[in-house]
Amino acid sequence: MTVALERPASTGTRDPQELLNAVAPHITELTLNVFDSGMSLWDREIALLLRDHTMVRDMAEELWAIDGADCSPCDNKVSDSH
Repeated sequence: MTVALERPASTGTRDPQELLNAVAPHITELTLNVFDSGMSLWDREIALLLRDHTMVRDMAEELWAIDGADCSPCDNKVSDSH
């Protein structure tokens, strides 16, 4: 019987903020929209993610308020189940 032993490959990690900001000089399209705010690319993306998260959450609470009480498959579930 032959046993082969291999060293596990090491996994490196890189800072996503550093990587995203490093590509900023290479952006050639829509630069007016991206760089007008004076924010770094990382800060802009985080702000957009937070904005979208808030909008989706607000829309889900709004939809639950409109039809959540009349949703027969969901009658026995909590409001967060949607």
